[in-house]
Amino acid sequence: MRSSSFLFAVVCLCAGSLFASDDKVADLPKRAIEKSQLTLPGSSPFHLRAEIVEATNPDNDKYRATIEEYWIAPDKWRRTVKAQAFSQTLVANGGRMQEEITGDYAPNWLRTLVTAIFDPGTKLEGVDLTRSSDNPVFGGSEFCRRFEFRSGIAPVSNRVFSTFCFQGEKVASIHRPGFNAEYKEYKKFGGKEVARRIREYIEPGEEVEAKITELTELADPDESLFSISQPNELLQTVNVNEETVRKLAVDPLEIQWPPVRGGKTEGVLSVFVSIDREGHVRESYGLNSDHPDMTDAARSQLANVKFKPAVFHGEHAQVEGILTFAYKTRIDDPYPELSDAEARQLAIDLAEPRFPPSVATGSVLTLRIFVAEDGTVHGSGPVTGADGRPKTFLFREIHDWRFKPLERNGKVTPFNATLKFVVP
Repeated sequence: MRSSSFLFAVVCLCAGSLFASDDKVADLPKRAIEKSQLTLPGSSPFHLRAEIVEATNPDNDKYRATIEEYWIAPDKWRRTVKAQAFSQTLVANGGRMQEEITGDYAPNWLRTLVTAIFDPGTKLEGVDLTRSSDNPVFGGSEFCRRFEFRSGIAPVSNRVFSTFCFQGEKVASIHRPGFNAEYKEYKKFGGKEVARRIREYIEPGEEVEAKITELTELADPDESLFSISQPNELLQTVNVNEETVRKLAVDPLEIQWPPVRGGKTEGVLSVFVSIDREGHVRESYGLNSDHPDMTDAARSQLANVKFKPAVFHGEHAQVEGILTFAYKTRIDDPYPELSDAEARQLAIDLAEPRFPPSVATGSVLTLRIFVAEDGTVHGSGPVTGADGRPKTFLFREIHDWRFKPLERNGKVTPFNATLKFVVP
């Protein structure tokens, strides 16, 4: 989804890294792209087909789409993308381009997968992995780094992150605001190794996957595929800063904050928004937030905010960017608070986490989590030690934890729980 002018990232620098020198680390994104990107100069001509479905709910037609491309060279190719409410045929030939579209909005989620398949290098341009040593993820064989930047307009400010991870010299995942893709099942083709499945995270319980069903060498292609009768202006999606997004707003960007059942009553949050050519918010995604309920409230209300159409090179363009808010609310009907023992009685799958080598054996760590009605973990606080100070690492396993529903007064309710872990 998402073209971005921001530079931020996460990368996990795992124990036993294969990359010992700064030079090799700095050069890793370039090597990874050269190793796997199909559309670089000198690459083998190809014909590719991909099918897209929502991996978490295959019957959801909203995320069903097909992608097909005939590619000869970086300046000679034909791409067809078809989804429920949008389709695009894009032809490039010798510096000239022609586009035919149906529908009034090119979805962010669909553009993410197209970019992830054909042009992942654009999401790694300018990334210098040596400029960060932040390692919030440990264990496994991936090499990652995290960068942060500040979003918002003074006095409101928030931290926003991105993550770049590599498996050997192949891209494993790219997570940055407006673009979330994980690369799986690499196989050889035309002197490269190409991921055959790309998974896109939308939000908890909602992930979309593109599966390459055909990738073959293109020999003696029909030249009519690349003919251009009338070059035209292409549909543009422009990533802009927060000040620009706010200036485009016709309606006041004033969110009415509802009461909450738990968590922080004051804090900040950031939301990534994608706005169509007529000024309507068509997609939004929560970024770093002090309270998930406040993010939901902001997204719901932003869906009804009207923006002025953005103009780029004389044409109306889609716009993407980040909005940051400070919120203040109150507690009403608080969530139940479960102890470690109470929560573990409800646990269906509570895989013990892995601990970094730097944490001493016998250390007691605590983690506060929020469990939704369906038993999945929808939020967590930082891992803390016996002194109450937050740690710099995360538990990767947390997204897979599952709990039985909690009933109170005959109704299923979400709950908070404080879990304790003893480092073996």
